[in-house]
Amino acid sequence: MAKGKKVNHEYRCRCGKPAEYNLQGDGWCLWSIDKEGNFEEEKSWGMGEGDNNEFFCKKCAEEEEII
Repeated sequence: MAKGKKVNHEYRCRCGKPAEYNLQGDGWCLWSIDKEGNFEEEKSWGMGEGDNNEFFCKKCAEEEEII
């Protein structure tokens, strides 16, 4: 996320920071989240379905090797 702009969504990473990514469906689809809370698909790994719906800041997403 670009610095200096206020985050206008309530999505939070497990570490408590504003989320920048959302991982859905057992790791099948990764979405980026802008400061307004809009989702944009980054990449997908297949056609799987599931109830996974995790939120990550950039640092945590990098640590989990999602991005």
